[in-house]
Amino acid sequence: EEERRQVARWLKHSNIKVVPCIVDLEPYRHVPDSKQAIETFGKCDHPTVLFLSRIHEKKSIETLIEATKILKEKDKPIRLLIAGTGDQAYIETLKHLAEQCGVQEEVTFLGMVLGDLKLSLYAMADIFALPTQQENFGLVYPEALLCQTPVIGTKGTDVWRELEDAGAIIAERTSLAFADAIEELASDQSRLKELGVQGRDHVLRWLDTDRVGEQYDSMYKSVLNEH
Repeated sequence: EEERRQVARWLKHSNIKVVPCIVDLEPYRHVPDSKQAIETFGKCDHPTVLFLSRIHEKKSIETLIEATKILKEKDKPIRLLIAGTGDQAYIETLKHLAEQCGVQEEVTFLGMVLGDLKLSLYAMADIFALPTQQENFGLVYPEALLCQTPVIGTKGTDVWRELEDAGAIIAERTSLAFADAIEELASDQSRLKELGVQGRDHVLRWLDTDRVGEQYDSMYKSVLNEH
């Protein structure tokens, strides 16, 4: 919907279809188990916040590190796990920022995490957070929701409206806004569970393979009929 809004001003007609990407839902047929991730990365008494994406400046990972500092100063500590790879020089600047903020013990860089371990990592996390500046579809958002992990995102992703419908919190891209959103969610375990179930159910409907396929079929047939 956001991409339709962006492109509409450049087109002379209003015949625009919005169809989501086709996503393989088979790996998410069952809610993943957190056991493998706990065995690999360890259990923590503090809420676990997960970032999983390409490590790049546009993802605004600094926002999460600074939010971790804010929460620590409020005596509301979290564990921030950063999964992904990117330019090593940039990763080093993020590690240095964590040291400057005094949260090097709370922030862990996991590197690339793939396959069943990735799904288990989503399941282990209490919250998935991505303060991106720009994202189109952003597959990691529905991945997290399919694993029943509540999401905090920004309007930088073009599916923010759809994510909001799934129960995601769409926050301003500031460390304070993310700290507040994390604190609000982490303080209410029952709401975390409710949002987890709500998010998974919504994505299973939104990205149902047959339903999405029918939308593509209908769109292509309408184009053929018009020409």
